[in-house]
Amino acid sequence: MSIDDKVWFVAKDVAKALRYFNPQDAVRKHCKRYKSLNLLGCANRAPYKNQDVMGLDHKTNMIQEPDLYALVFGSKLPSAEKQHNNLFPLRNDK
Repeated sequence: MSIDDKVWFVAKDVAKALRYFNPQDAVRKHCKRYKSLNLLGCANRAPYKNQDVMGLDHKTNMIQEPDLYALVFGSKLPSAEKQHNNLFPLRNDK
């Protein structure tokens, strides 16, 4: 979702996709900058005023790319660990 020309992700959806047992806890533990749609000001501006934003509650927590990576790096899902290794390959310095 784009808000003020910045890309935001639904935090709970990212955590669920990474198979965290408790998505809300994972967001609190790994994400430093999550904000609710209400705090982002979506509740008071057009076209979102007086309606749900994309069917989301205004208390829905949103994250940006750094927190997305924090959830990936904290995940035990094999595909997430592979992504971590692709971004930060192990070095074989001797």
